[in-house]
Amino acid sequence: IITYNSVISAAANSFGDTNVKSKAFRIAMDTFKKVQLTEGIQPTSRTYFLLIKAIRKLIGPEDQRRMMASKIMEYCVKDGVVNNHIISQLELNCGSKDEYTDIFQGLPGYEGGYPKLNEMPTSWRCNANRIK
Repeated sequence: IITYNSVISAAANSFGDTNVKSKAFRIAMDTFKKVQLTEGIQPTSRTYFLLIKAIRKLIGPEDQRRMMASKIMEYCVKDGVVNNHIISQLELNCGSKDEYTDIFQGLPGYEGGYPKLNEMPTSWRCNANRIK
C-alpha cells in the first residue's frame, strides 16, 4: 500500500494547467482502483486522505469536488478508516460548513449536525489505526 499511496501523493501534489491536473487526477483515481482490485491490499486512512487532497487540489468546480469527496467518504466509512486527517481535508475541500455537512448526508449512522470525529459512529473509525 505504501507504493500505491506514494503514487497518489505525487499526483495530489502536482501543479500546472488544467490538462496537467486532469492527468494527475486520473493517475490518482486509477491507482485507487488498482488498490481496490488487488487482493491482499486495503486502502488505509492515508489512502483516503491523499485522495481527498487530490480532489481538493486538482478538481476545479466546487460542486464536482463535493460530489467526488462524498463518494470517497462512502468508501472510507465502509472501510472504517476515518480519522482527523481525513476530516481536516474534507473541511478544506468544502467552501462552507453546510457543504461539509452535506458530504455526510446518507452515510450510515450519521445523525445530523456538524460531524466531529469523536461523535462519529465507531464503525467509521474502527480500522483507522491500521499500519499505513
